[in-house]
Order: sequence, then C-alpha cells, then structure tokens
Amino acid sequence: MINEGKREITCHAELVSASHDTEIPKQVRNDMNPSPQPSPTRGEGVSSRVDFSLPEKLDCRASLAMTKVAFTLAEVLITLGIIGIVAAMTMPAVIGKIKHKQLEARFKKTYSVLSQITMELPMQFGTCNSDVRTHYQLNDFVLSKLNNPKLSTVSYDSFNTYNLKPTTALMHNNCFSETNTSYLTSDGTAIAFCLNWTQGNMISIDINGPQNKPNAFGHDLFFFGIDKETCKLYPFTAQWRTCTAEDTGCAGGGGSNFDGFGFKWTAGNCSKSSNAIENGFACTQKAISNTCPDDNSKSYWDCLP
Repeated sequence: MINEGKREITCHAELVSASHDTEIPKQVRNDMNPSPQPSPTRGEGVSSRVDFSLPEKLDCRASLAMTKVAFTLAEVLITLGIIGIVAAMTMPAVIGKIKHKQLEARFKKTYSVLSQITMELPMQFGTCNSDVRTHYQLNDFVLSKLNNPKLSTVSYDSFNTYNLKPTTALMHNNCFSETNTSYLTSDGTAIAFCLNWTQGNMISIDINGPQNKPNAFGHDLFFFGIDKETCKLYPFTAQWRTCTAEDTGCAGGGGSNFDGFGFKWTAGNCSKSSNAIENGFACTQKAISNTCPDDNSKSYWDCLP
C-alpha cells in the first residue's frame, strides 16, 4: 500500500510482478481511481477542482523499494551467535596452521645455514674425527660462521615427544639434555654441540629457542650429526638413551647386565601412533624431505600433531 498525498493506493499483484513501467489495467485503474465526485461550488469556499486521477503508468515497484526494512534485535543476536560458533570451531585450526608454517620457515632457514657451514669443514679440518681437540675446533668454527651467537643462560626443564607427550627420555645425542651450554643466534634459534665417542660430533637445534613451546622432538627440536669422514651434516635416525627402571637389554660396558640404569640403542621413532618415550627424535630426516611420517601424500609440516 502506498501513500499518495493523503490517499492510500493499493499496489495490485499485476503491478508488483510487472516491469517498472507498467500499463495499468482498466479494472485496476477503476479500483484505484473511483469516479470523481462533483467539485464544490465557489460558495462553499473552494475556488477550483482538484484532480486526483492516476497516471496511465504507475511505478509501484520503485515505491515499494522505498519502504524501510530492518532486522529485529533477536535476528541480529542469532546471526552474531552463529558467526561466533563458526569462528570458535575454525580459529584453532587456522592458528595451528600458521604456527606450523612459522616452524617450517625457521627450520628450513637453520638447516640451510648449517648445511652451508659444514660444507666448508673438509677444507678446514680434512676429516671430522671424534677427538676432543677436533670437537672444540669444529664448534668454534661453526660459531664463528654464525657470527658468534651469545651464550644462552636458559636450560631445559623437560621435553615433549612428537605427539606432544611429556618425556623423561635422556637422549645422548640431544646436546640440550647433556649440557647447559647452548647458544642463541640473532633470530632466536638455540644451538648446542656435544661429542659422542661412537657417533662423533653432534648438533642439536631449537628453532624457536628454549623459552618458546612446545620444546618437542620433531616440532622445534631437531638433531644432527657430523660425519666423521666426510664432515657432512646428516639427520639422526636412531640414538642412545639412558635406560629407565623398566628397560631391559641395556648396556654399560664390560659385558655386564645394566638393565634399569645403563644405556639403550633405540630405533628411530617418528609417528603420531608411537608411545615410545623417544618418539620424534628421528623426525629430522622427515622434516628435511618434507614428508609426513604417517601419510606420504601430505607434507611434514601440514601433519604435525
């Protein structure tokens, strides 16, 4: 219904459904424009006749479009509630992906830098054997190439496995667990060196530093060795760890039984389904190849737990 001055005009269905410039049917015009009444005489105070007749064409659709439409408060609140629920469901996944991409970028950068530095080792030392003198010389050389990062005063209270479970495993090529001496580069990466008489020189990296979580094997903690003959940087796929009270098959030297307190050589573990306390220590090779441990169709960083 449209207000035309002081008259109310009903827009018939024929008008609303038609185009803007609609020829008004005769019947509709008769309904909307009844026969005019005789005009009053001059004596009654009206000087002329007023014509209220409608035009041959009427734009009802344009008039209806000018009608004000608004949402009720209840409709607005319901809409906001739905948006909030959707955001709550999707935001954790989005934030997780962003964090994984950040870890990926930092790992690739640190691995690239260390690979380039270790390529220079044969020219400096010939071989990278496991004697103490060579060990400290290697450390000093690598640190000099990293622009002498500052000594870190932060140590690790605990570590987490690949599937983010707390672990008490003391890994003997996790240089962070064997010494409090680590170094922080300008971008916050922590680097620690250690020496194993069997495996030689080792480097552990924490790509976002000890103060940033999750401090988990295969997430921000990765472990490398330096080949004793070629000096090439390689990822660890297996490792010694201190035996727990429940462990058997432990070694300690002299052929004696050291179950429960010796050392145990463990195969590499890197899987969401593994409950091993060293799970994730062998993930470095997967991160380098960018291959998901549990699904070869995905990238390493897209499938982090």
